[in-house]
This record gives sequence, structure tokens and C-alpha cells, in this order.
Amino acid sequence: MSCCRYRLIPAASHGRQSRFQPSVMLASVALAGIVALLSAAGCSPATGPTPTASTPPTAASQPGPPAVATLPVPPEADELIDRGGLIRRSETLAANDDFGGAAEVLQKLLVADPSDVEVLFRFASIQASQGNLDEAITLLDSISASDPEAGLASLGEAAGWCMLLERYDDAEARYKKLLTLAPDTAIARRQLAYLFNRQGRRHEAAIQIATLCRLGNVRQEELHGLMSLSDGVFDDDVSAAQRPDGELPYFPIGKSGQARVEFTRLRYAEAAELLREACEDRTTPESIHAFYGRSLAEAQDEVNFLRWLAGTTPATREHAEFWAALGTYLIEQHRFPEAARALGEAVRRDTTDARSYRRLNQALVALGKNDEATRWFDRYVELRKVTLASNEIATNDAPDSAAFADMVSGLENMDRRLEAILWRSVAGFYRALAPAETAKLNQDRMAMANSTQAFGTESERLCGLDISQFPLPNLDSLIAGQPARWTSPESIATIAEAEITTTPEFKNVAAEIGLDHHYRVASIPQANRFSIYQSLGGGVAVLDFDRDGSPDLYFAQGHADPPGFIS
Repeated sequence: MSCCRYRLIPAASHGRQSRFQPSVMLASVALAGIVALLSAAGCSPATGPTPTASTPPTAASQPGPPAVATLPVPPEADELIDRGGLIRRSETLAANDDFGGAAEVLQKLLVADPSDVEVLFRFASIQASQGNLDEAITLLDSISASDPEAGLASLGEAAGWCMLLERYDDAEARYKKLLTLAPDTAIARRQLAYLFNRQGRRHEAAIQIATLCRLGNVRQEELHGLMSLSDGVFDDDVSAAQRPDGELPYFPIGKSGQARVEFTRLRYAEAAELLREACEDRTTPESIHAFYGRSLAEAQDEVNFLRWLAGTTPATREHAEFWAALGTYLIEQHRFPEAARALGEAVRRDTTDARSYRRLNQALVALGKNDEATRWFDRYVELRKVTLASNEIATNDAPDSAAFADMVSGLENMDRRLEAILWRSVAGFYRALAPAETAKLNQDRMAMANSTQAFGTESERLCGLDISQFPLPNLDSLIAGQPARWTSPESIATIAEAEITTTPEFKNVAAEIGLDHHYRVASIPQANRFSIYQSLGGGVAVLDFDRDGSPDLYFAQGHADPPGFIS
């Protein structure tokens, strides 16, 4: 593959030929996912770099470089003392697949000047082309990150090679170091988001994608990834095979990545078990430790939840999923004031958390704050609409314009303004928007990207709810096993009075929630001669099956046919 990723910056002249000539390009490397790092004349950085795959390369399994015309090799004797000539000779040798010869030429230059960063960089690329990625990374690590010519490029390319070798911690450290030096480096943020998503670190990935949104360098698949941060972004073999050419799959990385898959599938106990050993040993990032607690809370594993809570640190408590876990537990314990505060802290950090929306609605209803509760239920409905629209767009090659309209209006109603503008741009791509309209959208995006309202103000994220009116949970009392249930006499009296004096209001929401059930006694129409069980109807079961705080409905059909018969 031959494209520009991390570009080396030309040095100012110091009385000799510039180290990085604009006419010089490194030979294409022989590993899929490794690209040339020096640009040819007129070559510009790739506008949409693709995250690297995680499969470790081997010299035997990787494809060779693209076919190139055989070039004549300049005579070596004429260039022994000519740095520029030797560099050109190494390029020619590499272009003719003589990587060993190219390495020998570069080694001669390194003997003369071991600190020559351009030659070090080129030598590392030759090592990578031969499958020696560990050696190549070591070479790039010898280049100072602050070097004005090759520092950033070395960090970025070494990080990419670490990804290929599945040295994920090393890749993360290098990408983060690069971003401290150049915060607007989109490819580094994209690679980090890709890595974090595959590791189940969804909220950390979202931070990187939000910055890509502000930079105006975000992809549609990344925008989809902002819809529900509690759930995973992952592929199986079938979905990976359906991805367009050039798109890398999101196979889960490690137990944390697989745990996010299980959590998405509502298999909370299984998710917690996958995380248990590493979290108890405290060898996971704090975001995953918070995720572990949430899995325990959803699984209603009180014993292990309290053990987890006792081991949390201030760093753990910075994460949305810590507060979502705590709010879930407090709802179960009927400690509604503290639950409202915890869940408010969760949604303040994560405006995509539908589970916490519903539970916050539940806590506010219990506290007699019906107006506030209604606002949160309405927000939940908007989030559900946006999620369904996102799913429809993602699964169609030519998405319906109505899905885009639902997406944009829902995001605007939730004050996620920058995302709404970006989705307008995506819709415009499918509709072949006129250049003037595209330019106007880009102006709107740039103005919003620099605004504090891009992702909503704190008050907007909280639907105007002042969460400071609710007490912070007393963690010590929870861990010590103090009386758990909420027993405020004033609140109990308020609820009791409401139960006596309030007339219930009912609303038919079947169409709104997608409920379309018709009872049939059999798979074919039957006008008479019913059996007794057929005449009694199918019945309905109401339970919180997935433990998300909302009742689930199960409707039974007639039993005269095989179990596969459904309405």
C-alpha cells in the first residue's frame, strides 16, 4: 500500500543538502497496513486514513509491495561520499525489492552519522518491509519525539507497527504522546478511537471522536459509534465480511472487548465474569474498572458489587459508568434521592445512556417530581428515535431521507448540535448536495465546532435538572452495609397522598413503542369449535426481563401449533 500518513518535515538548510527532499519517497513497504512515510512531489497526506489491523504480520504471510518498474541501479562507487546519492541508491534498491542491499547502503550512512534521523527513519522502514517490526520500532524509538523533522512521524509510525504486533499498550502510549505534541493530529485520534472501541473502552473512544467532529475529520461509522456508548461497536465474521473494501473490522480485543459484547447482548453476569480477574488485580484502565461495576450492578450481584465499590478510587469515580452502576444499585435499594444524584452524574457525563435515563425517570417519579420525570422520559423517547434511525442508516446502502430527518431532528432536540450538522452533511453526500449548500453546511460546522454548545451545555445535558438538590451517595455507609432502603417520612407521606388523591391518566402508546400484537388461536383462521384454552386468550406477562428499569411485555399466542408460531 502506498500513501502518505505521517509526513516528515523538511529541515532548514545547514550548509548541506536538506535531509528531506520533496522529490524523495520511501519505497512502499511489504506489510499490509504499513505505508510510506515520505511524500513524493505533489503527494498530499491521505484525507481518510484507515485504522490498522491487529493481525501480527509474518514475512511469509504478508503481501509484497506494489509492482514497480525496474530501475537502473546507480553505480555505488560514485556515491560513497555523497549522502544524497546514497539515499537515492537505497531507494532504487528498495524499489527493485533489494531490501537487504538498501539496508547495507543506509548502514554505511549511519556509521558515518548515527544521529542522522532521516537515515534512521529510512532504515527502520526497510526493517519493517522485511518483517522486522520489533527492530523497526526500536530504531524509531531512538529518534527524539521533539525532533522537528521526524519526531512526530516516528511516534505515529511506531504506534502503527505496535498495533500490527498486538502491542496495544505500547501503541496507546505512543499515540497519546504524539497527541500531547500535536493535539490536532486526526489520524492518531482515529487510531486511538479504533483501538478503544475494540477494547470496549467506549467512552474513551467517544472523547477522540468528539475531537474529530470538531476538526471536521470524522467518518460516518464513527458518528454511528456516538449513539450509545454503553453498548459495543463490534463485528463478527459475518458482519466483517460485509464491510466495504478498505474498512477494517471491529473484532473485540481482549476480555474487556468481549465483555462489552456480552453487555450489549444483555448478558451482564457473563460480562462481569470476563472482567473479574483483571479488575480485582487492578490491571485494567479505570474506565474498564467502572464498566466492571456496572456489569455487576446490572447482574444484581450485590456481594461482588459492594466489594467492587470498596475498591474504587477517585479516578474510577470520574467515569460515567461508575455513576450509572451506583445509580442502578441505589434504585434497587429504593434510595431514590441518592439514586437521582448518581444517575444525574452519569448522564451529565454520558448523554447517550438510555438505561440511566429511564432509571432517573423512575427515581424522580418516586420523589414526586413528575414534571422533571416527564422531561427525562421525553429525552429517552428522542434517544430511542435517534438510535433506531442510526441503525436504519447503517444497514442500508441508500438510506431513506426520513431516517436522516429523524436523526437530525432528534439530535437537535437533545442539544447535540454539532452531530446534527455533521449528519446533515452525511445526508447531503447521499443526495449529491449542491456545492453552495455543502459550503453553507461547512460554515455552520466550523462555527459550531468552536462553540461551547457543540455537544450541549451542562444544563441542557441535564434537561434543566439541578442535581445538587439531591445528596451525594454515602459510599462508606453502602460499603458498611447500613440500612439501605429509603425511608424518608416526608416523601412517603407525599407518595401516599398522591396515591389517594391523584386520578390516573392512561395513554395508548402502542404505535409509539412499536407494539403491534394480534392474538390468534391458530396459524390459520378459525371461526368456531374452539378448545377451552383457545377461548381464554393468550395472556401477557409483564416483567423487567433485561433489568433496564422498564417493564417488558411478552404476549402469548394460541398453543395449538408448534412453538415457532408467532404473530
